Amino acid sequence: MLPAVTIVVTSIGGWLISMRNMMVTTMSEDYVRLAEAKGLSRRRIMYKYAARNAMLPSLSGFAMSLGSSSAAHRDGGSSSTIQGWAACCSRPPKPPTIR
Repeated sequence: MLPAVTIVVTSIGGWLISMRNMMVTTMSEDYVRLAEAKGLSRRRIMYKYAARNAMLPSLSGFAMSLGSSSAAHRDGGSSSTIQGWAACCSRPPKPPTIR
């Protein structure tokens, strides 16, 4: 669990920057301009129109990173190795054979 949390927490900055970029791009779309021309409040436009569409790529990326981090943890991947923990599904080392 800790390796997955570590990967998610360290990725939050990148997700926030990409969300900001998506909001800037979305705010220049035609349907947002139409909502401004209708006289809707800036807050309503941002939350009801722009944020919904800007969140979709961020949520997809978040879900994919959770999936990859849990798969890496399950398979004994890099996150477990970095922290020096054995993965939850790894086998214990074989005892030495005595002849």
